[in-house]
Amino acid sequence: MPSYLVTGASCGHGFGFIQVVSINPNNSLMSNKAATDKMLAEELSSPNNVHIFEADITDFNALKGAFEAVSEIAEGSLDYVIANAGLIALWSQWDAVDVLAKDPEHLVKQPQDLFNVNVIGNFHLFNLFTPLVLKGQGKKVIAISSGIEAGTSVLAAKFVARYAKEGVLFMSICPGSVDSGFEGELTEEQKEKRAFLRFEIYCRVFPADGSVPLETVSANDEFSSIEQFDLFISRLSPWEVEEIACVELYVTLMIRDYIDELESQFMSAANKYARLAWPLLPEPESEAEIKTKNE
Repeated sequence: MPSYLVTGASCGHGFGFIQVVSINPNNSLMSNKAATDKMLAEELSSPNNVHIFEADITDFNALKGAFEAVSEIAEGSLDYVIANAGLIALWSQWDAVDVLAKDPEHLVKQPQDLFNVNVIGNFHLFNLFTPLVLKGQGKKVIAISSGIEAGTSVLAAKFVARYAKEGVLFMSICPGSVDSGFEGELTEEQKEKRAFLRFEIYCRVFPADGSVPLETVSANDEFSSIEQFDLFISRLSPWEVEEIACVELYVTLMIRDYIDELESQFMSAANKYARLAWPLLPEPESEAEIKTKNE
């Protein structure tokens, strides 16, 4: 029976993962955040294969307590970890820098909180639960990341470097924006700056057809199909993919030309100064001398 640990499961992507996985009674889910109980009762009729734990991801002792509880329920092994818990920069994401500078204490505190939750918190989460993942069958740890959580992607890369040889996949995914209910109260000016929402309406990759996660393919099939991936996967539109490919090709060609030029300069210098460095080295035979010798 596959087992999943989902953090930040009270709403948004986290609760969506629970919807997908819990539909299969053979799957066992462990999730944190007590607020999830209400959502489970209202939308999923409190399935028996979902276990809820409350733990602050920035509190190592709380995470350790959750680890011990999960280890007992999952019988010492875990197949999948979905690190979805995260902090969004609500205060600073819309205003200009001169506006933010009016509250210097908050300006310093928010990046620290973001790093503590999105990077340090996941660092402790990965370190605590990887021993269980090593004993599981799935051996996959998925971090839900974004542009602002680049540190999470770096963290996933470091864990890939450590545990890939033991068959554990660590991967960071940017699934796109969803309404998680954390937007808070925005001023009219801040609402006007929500450019990414207008962009998604203009260039939408996945149509908003109202479908729910339960209508998608099996979660187990999805996780089993990403063995060839690691590090970071992002939700990009076709023109963004093409643009990135063009930039990558340009950089590759530029580096290749640079290396070719260095090689040419090196060979030229070697041919020019070889006789000075090694005067006893005989002169290379000309084509005429080689032809005469062969005859």
